[in-house]
Amino acid sequence: MCALAEVKVVVSIKPIHSLVSSIMDGAGTPALLLDGSASPHDYVLKPSDAQILQDADLVISMGPALEGFLTKPLNSLAAGKSLPLLDTLGLAIIPIREDSDEHESHPEGENHHGEGTADPHIWLNPSEATKIASAITSALVKRDPTNASIYQNNFNTLSQELTVLNQELTTALRPLPKAPVVVFHDAYQYFEKAFDLAPSKPISLNPEASPGAKRIKALRRELKANKIACVFAEPQFDDRLVKTIVEGTRIKTDVLDPLGSRIPSGKDHYKKTLEALSKTWGACLK
Repeated sequence: MCALAEVKVVVSIKPIHSLVSSIMDGAGTPALLLDGSASPHDYVLKPSDAQILQDADLVISMGPALEGFLTKPLNSLAAGKSLPLLDTLGLAIIPIREDSDEHESHPEGENHHGEGTADPHIWLNPSEATKIASAITSALVKRDPTNASIYQNNFNTLSQELTVLNQELTTALRPLPKAPVVVFHDAYQYFEKAFDLAPSKPISLNPEASPGAKRIKALRRELKANKIACVFAEPQFDDRLVKTIVEGTRIKTDVLDPLGSRIPSGKDHYKKTLEALSKTWGACLK
């Protein structure tokens, strides 16, 4: 009797790939599309990526609000094989924020943050990541029922680990001052809500478009009035805007990485990414 072929799973970004890796442990290894410091907001598929998508049994992504570059390829290369996680029932979706200064330079009605109005960075809340992991498990069981018990047992373990992680980060972050920080783009609403942090002030609500002059001036006024704890860049984007914002001030700067681009992919990636984010944010507020 021939051995059953391993189910071919492709995942868009590293944090979600980490969750999938944990669930598939012992049954298979998922492929990762975006490694290194590539951003899903402006990624361009390579020919090798297209082949991977075509060969996949299941393609897991957040959805068009984050990975707009996947919309057409999934329709043509991976039709019927897509799992857009933002469609998961029961997620506590937060809408993207609007800003009049940024919209001044855009045509009316044009969407510059992907399709729809959902903020797609929901993996930054471990409680929501558990719901995502449950949806991933159900999809894997449906496509590979032979390994259903492996997937379910791994999910149970992962769910417990995410609960512990959430408790540890809560203990570390909630006692800190509720001071606002400036972030490069509006990716942290779920993290802020999960751990009772002050809402951040993004330099840009849309990483694919430069912020207007009014927004830059407003942020600099707040920095000079000592209303901001520090300013964060991101490794996926040019840091010149951050340098412009803090020029002439003594404000602290650091780097937040919501994708964990500098952390090796794999089962431990998600936990290490959230821990690094918590550590950097906390160090700013201390």
